[in-house]
Amino acid sequence: KKHQLRVHMAALGAAICNDPFYPDVAKDPVDDYRNPLKLLASSLRFVDPLNGEQRHFESLLQLDW
Repeated sequence: KKHQLRVHMAALGAAICNDPFYPDVAKDPVDDYRNPLKLLASSLRFVDPLNGEQRHFESLLQLDW
């Protein structure tokens, strides 16, 4: 499932820019922001690579779509 978002977006013709796994799919920069990709995580947790500490963030944004 690691690459599920990458594969789906590439199949839709909207590959993720600067993706190191699929660099040839999105060579050209995206310049049309009228209909942006709407991705939101309600929370995000990871180990900070600089200090090894567990980081956790909660979104305060309201979903409107």
